[in-house]
Amino acid sequence: MDGHRIVIEVDGIAVNAAVPIATQLSLQELALGSHRIRALIQDTNAVTVSGTSPVNVHVLRPVRETAQP
Repeated sequence: MDGHRIVIEVDGIAVNAAVPIATQLSLQELALGSHRIRALIQDTNAVTVSGTSPVNVHVLRPVRETAQP
């Protein structure tokens, strides 16, 4: 609805992510470990009117590629 916005929460804290009109976004620089992420819909008064169930994600250390013989 007009004036509503998507708010992303990571571990219960709203993040300042630029949320596009599309349904995808990218979270940068999440710490290693487990996190709970969910999206909330807030009205023009910043009242949450709807939200998703939390999704658990696990951020792992990148695997280094080794040279192939």
